[in-house]
Amino acid sequence: MMQAKSAVYYCKTAHEDLEFISLSHVYFSYPKHCHISSYTIGVVLEGKLSLRVNQTETIYDSQSAFVIYPYEMHDIRSFGMYDMIVMSLKTSFLERYTLDEAKVIVCKYREILVASKLLDGTSGDMFLKELPRLYAHRQSKNHQQPFETIKDFLEMYPEESMDVAHLSRFSAMSKYHFI
Repeated sequence: MMQAKSAVYYCKTAHEDLEFISLSHVYFSYPKHCHISSYTIGVVLEGKLSLRVNQTETIYDSQSAFVIYPYEMHDIRSFGMYDMIVMSLKTSFLERYTLDEAKVIVCKYREILVASKLLDGTSGDMFLKELPRLYAHRQSKNHQQPFETIKDFLEMYPEESMDVAHLSRFSAMSKYHFI
């Protein structure tokens, strides 16, 4: 009996802030990490894996989907071989396109992935189903503007040494309110 060959395909799109990653017959586990500027929707096509986001662990099996937001610490543990497809959208994608425009774009790539046999139609629908959650999350984050500004500053200048007093002045808050 021949064993299926593992494969990972990075499916770039015409949109620099949107890509798909197809994982076939893999056993990968990923240590704890976070994505700074990307939203992720993952669809498990076959097999089973554990996703721990912050301190909450959830088991996902065939035909289930998960969402990971920027800055969420997470790790993935494999329970054996699995197939999965991941859609990664940078925050700039959500800023550039409305939800309705994003649905049209994702639908186009869903059709390409189905035609390429990397995805079936039902699994592809999960991307469209989860997409509104990303936009709702992004909208809720916009209400935390002072902290978003600080976060952006820290990302742009990670080598700078900053103390609480400096960051509070940068955010136009008192040190005590900032803390």
